[in-house]
Amino acid sequence: TPMAATPQNIAHGLAYLSTLDGEGGTMMSAGIEQAPAPPVPEGSVRLVTFLTDGYIGNEQEILSLIKPRLNGARLYAFGVGAGVNRYLMDEMGRAGRGFTRYMDPTEPVAEVAEELTDRLQSPVLTDVNIRFSVESQKTEDGQAVNGIYPKDVFDLFAGEQLVLVGRYKKPGTAKVVVTGKVGSEQQSFDF
Repeated sequence: TPMAATPQNIAHGLAYLSTLDGEGGTMMSAGIEQAPAPPVPEGSVRLVTFLTDGYIGNEQEILSLIKPRLNGARLYAFGVGAGVNRYLMDEMGRAGRGFTRYMDPTEPVAEVAEELTDRLQSPVLTDVNIRFSVESQKTEDGQAVNGIYPKDVFDLFAGEQLVLVGRYKKPGTAKVVVTGKVGSEQQSFDF
């Protein structure tokens, strides 16, 4: 179960990690099945970060496990080194409604860890939804826009952009409505 980040619990977790010996293959499927499973306390969001320094295969098996098991969690992929399966890591971040970060072996570890921690703690807008709402733009099928990519919109973090590509079916002026949570409050922004 989730535990508070008290100095005692952090020390306990670090002591446990120091007993582990990471050898052999990466068991990513087991982690994807286990990490989002425990219940999340009310009003919280689970952040799951997968870290790897290796080239992991079986991409389709791993990716097929993510969405059905997210249980409201956000999944972030963190690759260290030059031999990481970037396709898999990028798709994991997308499927998990999170992001992917790579660390070059020449980067200072402490700075990268602090940057990652700061980024995870600073969501600007979560549970983002985009609507294109101008009646004059709608066509017979009731839609004003097609070909929108990406289909799943990720949480927006400080210093990031929200970029969508799509095509209006008719020329003219239209309004885009972006909704999401700022903290725990629902907000709406018109563009």
